[in-house]
Amino acid sequence: MIMPGAAALGVKRERRRRHHRLADCLDARRVTSNCASVALQQVTLRVSADVVIYADQFSSVNGLTVLTADGAPHSVQLLVPGEHSACSSSTGINLSAHTTFDPLLDVRLSAPGTVTTQDATTLTGSVNAGCISSSGKVTASGDA
Repeated sequence: MIMPGAAALGVKRERRRRHHRLADCLDARRVTSNCASVALQQVTLRVSADVVIYADQFSSVNGLTVLTADGAPHSVQLLVPGEHSACSSSTGINLSAHTTFDPLLDVRLSAPGTVTTQDATTLTGSVNAGCISSSGKVTASGDA
């Protein structure tokens, strides 16, 4: 489970059924948490279930590592809901340098604005965005 103290932060956490499996959902949108954005700095997340994170804006600072805790494949979704916003970074996902997702994780990044990946970012999965921006060495496989 990620962020066991999420309730203490005022973030709504729940489990939702996804493809006949339960997914852990972390709803950090302003409407549920009063947070304008989610920023993780040098964080390692270990997931043992499918995970969905909703945020109005999501960013990693100085690296983000997401690993499978139990050695099994899981899905990780970073979702920024909203209408297409013509390359706006205020409704986007920004993954800083040294962001890595375990190859066993099927990653889905979705934002109406810009999804930005920077130097040394690795993921397997798909990106759905108004715009995609990348710099440096970005390794993506799947539908990205």
